[in-house]
Parts: sequence; structure tokens; C-alpha cells
Amino acid sequence: MSEEPKEPPVEELPDEIVDLRSSEVGVVEAEVVHLHQASAGQVIAEDVEIQQSGIGGIQAETVGVRMAGVGVIQGEYVSAETSGIGAVRSGQIHLERSRVGFAAGDVVQIENSGAFVLLARKVEGPVQTVLDTRGTLLAGLTAGVALGLVLWVGGLLRRGR
Repeated sequence: MSEEPKEPPVEELPDEIVDLRSSEVGVVEAEVVHLHQASAGQVIAEDVEIQQSGIGGIQAETVGVRMAGVGVIQGEYVSAETSGIGAVRSGQIHLERSRVGFAAGDVVQIENSGAFVLLARKVEGPVQTVLDTRGTLLAGLTAGVALGLVLWVGGLLRRGR
């Protein structure tokens, strides 16, 4: 039995509205992008809706993610349901049953979700974080002081020789 040759992924799909199902693409640029059971390296659009898909990066005004994985999202409004996101930067973020590595936003609404690092002006709902805004500042300050002490002691030891 021989396998049929697989077609190479499409590199660019310029259009006003792109609706991809069970597809693999490199870069998608359009006004509106809908992805269902698809994968893309990068999506640039005004509005993006993805479901059961994997995306490397998204840059859009409005992003809706459902049961999907995304590396990085930058947008004005981001909503994620039952999804995993590496990093997100947005004016408003809504997370429902989702996990995020790094989230930075003006307003973050959280329902049964967690973030490793969360930076926000206003958080609505209970959140599970490893580092929140204060924790991140404290960790940075502590690391800076520790590094300064190590360098200072190292300098003293070098002078003593």
C-alpha cells in the first residue's frame, strides 16, 4: 500500500472572508477568518473565530477561541473557552475553562481558568495564578537584588586574588 502524496500547505490566502475547515495554511490575511479543525502559522485579521484548531500566532481586533491551542494572541478583545494559550495581550480578555501562560490586559474576566503570569488593571472573577501583578514585580525585584549581590560578591573575590 502506498500513501498518497500530501499536498504542501498553502502559504498565503488573501481574501476578505476566509473560512477554513480541516485545512493547513502558513499565513492567513483577511478581514474575517474562521478556522474549524485547521492549523495555521499566523493569522492577521479584523475578526478571528477558531474552533478545534491550532494556531501559531493571531493578530486581530476581536478573537474568539474555542477548544483550541494558540501560541500568541494580540488583539483588542480576546475570548477563550476550553482552550490553551501561550501568551495573550489584549485590552479585554475573557477566559472560561482555559489556561494561559502569560496574560496582559486592561480588564481580565476569568471563569474556572488559570494563568501562570497575569498582569491586569482589573480582574473579574477568581483566578489561579503562579504570579500575579504584585508577584511578578516582587519576583523581578528579588531576582535583581540576588543578581546584584552575586555580582558584587564575585567582584570582591576577584579583587582579593
